[in-house]
Amino acid sequence: MPILAVVFILSFIGVVGEVPVASLLLSDVNSYTLAVGMQQYLYPQNYLWGDFAAAAVLSALPITIVFLLAQRWLVGGLTAGGVKG
Repeated sequence: MPILAVVFILSFIGVVGEVPVASLLLSDVNSYTLAVGMQQYLYPQNYLWGDFAAAAVLSALPITIVFLLAQRWLVGGLTAGGVKG
């Protein structure tokens, strides 16, 4: 069970931050994911750092909540491959 929790957390982080696939598949501005929408704040003409920072905090919230809920299994999963001796 602990190893599955580690795999779930790492997969969840990868899916939440997936920018290349989402930016290729989504053409409508209203259907952008949060990561693709954050990329729209960083153009060479105008960098909206305040908006980008707020979106970064919002994108970190789901990952933080999932981590806090699965925290007790993570330690066991990360150390399951360690060698005892």
